[in-house]
Amino acid sequence: TGANDSGVGSPGCASYSGADLWYSVTVPASGELVFETASGTMTDAGMAIYNGTCGAPNLISCDDNSGTGNMPYIEDWSLTPGETIYIRVWQNGGGTGTYDICVHEPDCSANITNDFCEDPGTLTESAGDSFSSSTAALYTYDNPDGVESVFCGTIQNNSWYSFVATSTTEVFDITSVSGCTNGIQAEVYSYNSAGSCCSNFTSVSNCFNPATASTGTVTAIGLTIGETYILMIDGWAGANCDFTIDGWSAIGVLPVELVDFEGSALIDRNLLSWKTKSESNSEWFVIEKSMDGMQFQEIGKVGAAGNSSSELSYKYEDYEIGYAEVYYRLKQLDQDGTVTKSKVVHISREGDNVLIYPNPTSGEINFNFLPNYVGDFTITYTDLLGRKVTEQARITSVNSSFKSDALTNFKAGLYLVEVQDALGNIITLQRILRE
Repeated sequence: TGANDSGVGSPGCASYSGADLWYSVTVPASGELVFETASGTMTDAGMAIYNGTCGAPNLISCDDNSGTGNMPYIEDWSLTPGETIYIRVWQNGGGTGTYDICVHEPDCSANITNDFCEDPGTLTESAGDSFSSSTAALYTYDNPDGVESVFCGTIQNNSWYSFVATSTTEVFDITSVSGCTNGIQAEVYSYNSAGSCCSNFTSVSNCFNPATASTGTVTAIGLTIGETYILMIDGWAGANCDFTIDGWSAIGVLPVELVDFEGSALIDRNLLSWKTKSESNSEWFVIEKSMDGMQFQEIGKVGAAGNSSSELSYKYEDYEIGYAEVYYRLKQLDQDGTVTKSKVVHISREGDNVLIYPNPTSGEINFNFLPNYVGDFTITYTDLLGRKVTEQARITSVNSSFKSDALTNFKAGLYLVEVQDALGNIITLQRILRE
């Protein structure tokens, strides 16, 4: 909250407006670093990285919202080992708030779907066949070794498909693009897949980038027969498109097109909802929960449809809500054992020191206190005429809930419920309707 303008010129993205914070990191021997952020009270931030000196920093990269939600994310795989990198973070458009930041070397060993270069779908040339996929929102931003710098467009939700060249020229005939306005963009690369991460990308094709839902052709030339190459497909400006490519068959492509995975804080539970645009051999959706956004544990399962070409809706309700900040993700299991993970959803109940429900009520009320609230509390009920009734609640570290029937004998109407701690501080104030 004390941040002000560092005096370094605007980095050119995320509407810098005069309040920033700085960090530094020493580049490891690999020359590869991932810079990522997560939201706190700040949900829309910008981030830039620099080399040089504090007196004369040189901008390397600036990002607005390539991470989760509207938070920034940068990968750079070509840094100089031993060099100091300066990291700048600010609120988009100005202002203050809290956030998380983490800088680490990339680890691609867990990338197990064709959302990532490290585990692409496999294409096989077949004149009589075709394969269909999508640029669904399930696909996330993946920029290994800065491939975006050799791509003619801007990456948003790219997916990956590898193939072994059987000719010095290979053609990908995009015969259908539907369900979107801006269309898809695609390019073929030679690359190095040794180790856990992809690197050393060189374009070997035209870049298909019409910015409309148009069909067309990607032609890769100068290929070495028997070598493996990779096709990257992305939605233009993040477009969610269905597409078909003739002359190839595919395996290892994400079987479930997941859209609209959302979470919301209700009075007595957290509601998770999601939709699938299509499903193929899907079996379960496993719901995972985390208190820190890093370590997740399974809390429930919802059966999947198996096979579907129409939009389906799902939901899961979590009644264990005794934490101000929680994170959820879906782990989708297929009948062949394939596992796919969704984006992470963040639900904040910050400010809800005491959760009071149900509302409306027939008389009984539940009070769930957040873990940092223990001791003796006074609960006051006030009707519209100003008449008050009070009762006491003792909350401990092992019993954070309190059930009251104080309104059972009250008349129907609106009541103000006030909770005070032992020092007289009001920790929550809420209106409750007695039916």
